[in-house]
Amino acid sequence: MTKEQAIAKIAHESHESNEVKKRNIVALCADFRKEKLSEIKEKVAREIERQEKIRATRKKYYYWKNSPYWENRYAQKLDRKNAEKENWKNRIRKAISVKDALQKTYRASWNIASTKIKISQNVIAEVTWDEESDWNYYSKSYGRPKNTYSNRRVEFYFFDTCAAEIVDLKTYPVANFQGNFLLNILVDFLKIEKIKVKKEEKIVQLNPYFSIEKIFQIGSAKIYKRSLGAHLIDFCAVQNDLTYHDDTPKKAIHNLKIKIKNKIKWENEKLSKQTAYAIGACEAGLKQFCIDNDLDIDAEYSRQEIEEKINQNREINKKYHVEFKKAGIKF
Repeated sequence: MTKEQAIAKIAHESHESNEVKKRNIVALCADFRKEKLSEIKEKVAREIERQEKIRATRKKYYYWKNSPYWENRYAQKLDRKNAEKENWKNRIRKAISVKDALQKTYRASWNIASTKIKISQNVIAEVTWDEESDWNYYSKSYGRPKNTYSNRRVEFYFFDTCAAEIVDLKTYPVANFQGNFLLNILVDFLKIEKIKVKKEEKIVQLNPYFSIEKIFQIGSAKIYKRSLGAHLIDFCAVQNDLTYHDDTPKKAIHNLKIKIKNKIKWENEKLSKQTAYAIGACEAGLKQFCIDNDLDIDAEYSRQEIEEKINQNREINKKYHVEFKKAGIKF
């Protein structure tokens, strides 16, 4: 036993009896002949004072722990945390996905509520605005006041599960709800970089911030998954440079087949001089066009047949480019 341990033991025993205190001090003094009795007593007194403070603190803590006041405070804190958790659950329940948020049209209105967007389980974005109402503006009653909308913004919130508190993360001011305002804000908040893809895959990607992944192939049709960060946006079916984006691969493939059929029908549709007159062509111009391309003015031709003819002599047919565009002929 060290000298410090012996002093601590003496101080603890002296809490019970003064006689024990004296006896132990003498015993300690006998063990440590080099120490003076006065020094030993001073050290023991300091140790007794330290131990008394510890006992008082423990007693105070025990009183606080078992008092009704602290029990009520703890219950109130627990109720507040549970209320905040329930509030956050309701927000998550009402929030829409990033996919639905990017497809939605936004406008500030008196009968439209703000939109909540689920970024993750602990992060929500809210598209909102400020509204000022003036009931005295209209001379007649329309059942509503004149509303002025300002401070359009997108706010991001984070839920701290430990403290059960909703924390404001960031606010983006918005001039108006037009274009890709939400996409640009999400890209900045999620720190998404531009993604390079092959040239033939750009018709699938559409936007450089979307990532694409080929998931399977059926015959000559390829199916891609398009995402923004970790959020799935849609699926895309591709065949012969024709694409169709939809919510599921099945819908994308089905609508791509319809698109291909319509394209074939459009290309094989027969065009006559009545078609030329309908798009604004004059008779003199139509006759000259038929002479330049060796066509019969009274015959009917498909778009594909006309495209083959005009691409044989592009220099002569440059003057007809406006009419080609109106008729849907590629030049």
